[in-house]
Amino acid sequence: MFMPIGTKKIDDNLYAIRSLFVNSYIYDAKESLIVFDTGLSSIFMSFGFKKLGLDYNKVSHVFLTHSDFDHTGGLKLFKKSNIYLSKKEEPMITKQIPRRLFIYNKKIKKYNLMENLENIKIGDTNIKIMSTPGHTIGSAIYIINDKMIISGDTISISRKGEISNFGFLQNMSHKENIEIVKKLKNDRIFENINTIATGHHGILKGS
Repeated sequence: MFMPIGTKKIDDNLYAIRSLFVNSYIYDAKESLIVFDTGLSSIFMSFGFKKLGLDYNKVSHVFLTHSDFDHTGGLKLFKKSNIYLSKKEEPMITKQIPRRLFIYNKKIKKYNLMENLENIKIGDTNIKIMSTPGHTIGSAIYIINDKMIISGDTISISRKGEISNFGFLQNMSHKENIEIVKKLKNDRIFENINTIATGHHGILKGS
């Protein structure tokens, strides 16, 4: 399987930050910066911003694909930003549902919830959430301007460049993860997408 890509600029608007084994992404919306997932810690995120020549104080919105520690570890860096996640993921951060046995994901102090297929406009940038349960109960992908997908841990990308489900051991419901990836393919969600940015398997660019 692909490894996370290094901290770098992907294209005119999209940047990646690597925190050891996971990627976070920054989208330049001109008026502000938008972050998707926050890696393992604020240290990794702040170092990444510095390397990219970007100012984390300009981040207006942070969208979380899910609430696992390796995707929320850097949230403290964005105290002034609006935090968003899927409404279905809320029980994971309020200790109603454990991640595994008696292990719970950390609480998030201040956040906003999004319904499935809800859109948020940030200047000329449209962010659409799509519920993709399986990895966690409230996992989601984000579609940027109908052209880019930030997939979190919903999908993996093979060395052959094929879209697949995430690993069995990491999923709360492997069956749901398999089913949702099949549905995304059957619904042709990826058809007009030029960039798929994953949490652990790098980037897939369209032709």
